[in-house]
Amino acid sequence: LLYYIVKLKLELLLLSLFLTLFFLPDYIGLLIVLFYLHRKGDIEAFNKSELKIVKSIPFVYYTVRYIASILDELNNYWQFSAMRIFQGNSKFYDLTWTLNSLRCNEDPMYFDNKFGYWLFPKLESFAHYLRAEVVTDRAINKIKNRKNKTKPFFYTIFTGCNHFAYHAPYPYYEKWTDPKYQGPNKYQVHFDPNEFISSSTWDEKFFSYSDKEKQHIIDLYDGCVSRFDDCVGRIIKTLESENLMDNTIVLITSDHGEDLFEPYTSLTHGVSFNGGDQGNLVPCILYVPKTEPRKINHITRNIDLAPTLLKLTVNKTESRFEGTNLSPYIKGEASDLNLAFYGETSFPFVQRRTKSDIPLYVPPLDELTYVDKNFKFHIVLKPEYEKNLIKSKERCLRTKSWKIVFSPTKNGYIHSLYNIENDPQCLKDVSNEFPSIMKRMKHFLWEWILHGKEYSNDQIMNDPLPSVNQIPSDYENIKFPQSETISPL
Repeated sequence: LLYYIVKLKLELLLLSLFLTLFFLPDYIGLLIVLFYLHRKGDIEAFNKSELKIVKSIPFVYYTVRYIASILDELNNYWQFSAMRIFQGNSKFYDLTWTLNSLRCNEDPMYFDNKFGYWLFPKLESFAHYLRAEVVTDRAINKIKNRKNKTKPFFYTIFTGCNHFAYHAPYPYYEKWTDPKYQGPNKYQVHFDPNEFISSSTWDEKFFSYSDKEKQHIIDLYDGCVSRFDDCVGRIIKTLESENLMDNTIVLITSDHGEDLFEPYTSLTHGVSFNGGDQGNLVPCILYVPKTEPRKINHITRNIDLAPTLLKLTVNKTESRFEGTNLSPYIKGEASDLNLAFYGETSFPFVQRRTKSDIPLYVPPLDELTYVDKNFKFHIVLKPEYEKNLIKSKERCLRTKSWKIVFSPTKNGYIHSLYNIENDPQCLKDVSNEFPSIMKRMKHFLWEWILHGKEYSNDQIMNDPLPSVNQIPSDYENIKFPQSETISPL
């Protein structure tokens, strides 16, 4: 027994000695950083030019990254608690963002290597680690170090840096914003994550923001776009340096648009079809070698990209694809493919609003979902909500000139018709002024909702219609347990 006690004490002593020596540079670095900040007393200066000094001293640099990693892992709790607790100490709050901005551009220390990935396999997929710059670095590394450089390759590169809450590291968060701004959304949109989970009306305060506050948030979003643009530029330069631009197709696009305070909207995406096309209007730049550049001023859809790429790369078609091959546009062989857009809203992270009727209440995230231990602890929808949640979606049909929106409400549902040419932000429902157009749009919208049938713009405007439109009665009385009161905008 005495032998094992002595052995255990020796092991603990050796472990303590190892940990002390391992973290000694961090302790020294922390003292240097704190002393430097005390003497300098200017966080903004530290954030810009003096950042180079910190980077030039390895153990100080790693200490800052270590502190930043702690702040970043505490993430929402720390940042938003800091906003509440230290409102009178802007320098302290700025410091938390300075450190996070430094870490945003860097890899995880100590374990960013083959040994680290072997020891912690999940490290490569950590959301906080996969910054836009890290993803870009990986893509560039793959392009440069392909084992067989004569073999075709296909990469999907997703950065995610434009997502809510529009936080980008220095210098992007200040690239377009007013340097005099000192409000609650200085570095990103300020919101309470707990409220995001527990309340479907967590975005209510955004509707009362001043124009100046709204513009600052839009400017933050533009900073995120600039960050993405720089990442794309690095990849394009790599393709050029590897002499790949003459035989590589490059597609730049997104999976959704974004609501940024357009009429009857606040922030995020996929909530409703209010405010025009911004929520479902996505960027799409398709570079095809040896092809004359042109702009397509007609409706195209994300579902059209797969058949287009298949045709451009291997000259094949696939009947199971829902979309349409756009290569006739690209090659100048067609002036108008006559496409229409069908869309539906996504998961209701935010309560949908309507302009006139009382909106349909949808429960918040923590009521609709649960953590499934048998599905790798993913957050999944509770089965009892599935049918109603699907039926509660807004649906939309958009042609060249018209847009119809189906909106479930507390009292049933409404259909709204908009003339896109005269009213691009969809402010006025003209269903009573154009009853024949309304009848057509409603019929073909429900052909898609109930039967999955899509029609071209000309078919929607000219095909014969049945005498009666039958809409199932279960779309009239969608109910969720209600704990909040929602009013029309």
